[in-house]
Amino acid sequence: MDNSRQKSNYKKFLNNQLASSEMSELNDWIHSTEFDQYAQDIWDESSEIDFELSKQTQRDIYFKIGEEIKIEKDRTIHPINFYRHNFSLLMKIAAVVIFILLSTFVAKHILTDIPRQVETVVLTPKGGRSKTILPDGTEVWMNSDSKISYQPNFDGDERIIALEGEAFFKVVKDATKPFIVKTVGYDVKVHGTAFKVSHYSNSDSRVDLVEGKVEVIGKGKYRTFLKPHESIIYDAKNSTFRLGHNQISEEFDKESANLVFQDESLKAILIRLERHYGVKFQVKEEAILSRKFTGTFSLNESLDHILDVMSSNNIFWYKRNGNLLTIY
Repeated sequence: MDNSRQKSNYKKFLNNQLASSEMSELNDWIHSTEFDQYAQDIWDESSEIDFELSKQTQRDIYFKIGEEIKIEKDRTIHPINFYRHNFSLLMKIAAVVIFILLSTFVAKHILTDIPRQVETVVLTPKGGRSKTILPDGTEVWMNSDSKISYQPNFDGDERIIALEGEAFFKVVKDATKPFIVKTVGYDVKVHGTAFKVSHYSNSDSRVDLVEGKVEVIGKGKYRTFLKPHESIIYDAKNSTFRLGHNQISEEFDKESANLVFQDESLKAILIRLERHYGVKFQVKEEAILSRKFTGTFSLNESLDHILDVMSSNNIFWYKRNGNLLTIY
């Protein structure tokens, strides 16, 4: 077997450039003693480098990984399931080679010459609200129990924000550097616009566009553009999206101080009230949880006032004992 060609194929595999027709031959080579010797030679060469791990420690690590590889080799591999069965094996081998080639460079150059980027994290506790100005001037109004994280200087070709919770964004336009909000179920990509993203772990998630244009990108093949006052509601349990509408105004500073219910179930509303007011609800009659409500309340209003208004038509009653409220 041509060792030089297989070494080249292995590098192409690590870079995701290897053609499927070359996979079988590479598989045979990885399971041969020639590959074992190839990996051993690279490891021995790296052991001569002045690195903080002792030569004996490096050899111990090599042989430990080698034992894991032998276990994988002994398993029967069906040709159709080549990728599935060999993935862990190849990644272990890749990890060995990558560690050997990069460890000294990282230790001597990257860690000493370049300051490490520290991710900026902004948290808003339950019952709180906050406003943050991002490095590009984008304004973010964060609601209760929310978190955003981002690189301090927005290095790279994109401005990326990770969101957990709920936030309003008024994005500064920059056509050369898209602004992307990442959540667990989808991403929201914009250039300059005003919108809101709500993504809490225990409730449906939604994107509400106020002005401009955004693209919602699901983790699968789902992609759609929203027009002003259109919304996307994401059902995390079923991984489905549906189109809706919103009436959010452009006065984000005021909007972020409001609780807005738009044809929302009592179940969803109680979750939001728990989050904003730091209380717990227990419901005696579960049938009422599906009842829908629409309305706007200021977060400066008391929880009792909101519940009094919602229950004014005798749809439900409530009783309060400290931070525990019973709905019946």
